[in-house]
Formats: sequence, structure tokens, C-alpha cells
Amino acid sequence: MSKKLIFFLMSVLLAGLFCTAAFAGKTVTVLGTWGGAERDAFMKMMEPFEAAT
Repeated sequence: MSKKLIFFLMSVLLAGLFCTAAFAGKTVTVLGTWGGAERDAFMKMMEPFEAAT
């Protein structure tokens, strides 16, 4: 890989880490229109997250 690409990827990763730390303890709101099996799958995925927070 080129040095520019590696630098860019590392910058994105570091920015993501800083953003994650800045929003720790904040509320996440998900807006969407789901129904049926799609909603059930989403809610099942959210259960461990909600239990941990």
C-alpha cells in the first residue's frame, strides 16, 4: 500500500476512536420504519446492547 493510503486509513481510524470516546454515555436514537421479520431481527440484535448500557 502507498504511504498516503496508509496515512488516510490511520487518520480515519483515529478519528473514529476520538468520536467514540466523545459520545460515550450519550443516547443513540434509531429512526426507521421496520416491520415483520426485519423488525424482529433488529430488536434481537439490540437486546445485548440495551442490556449492557
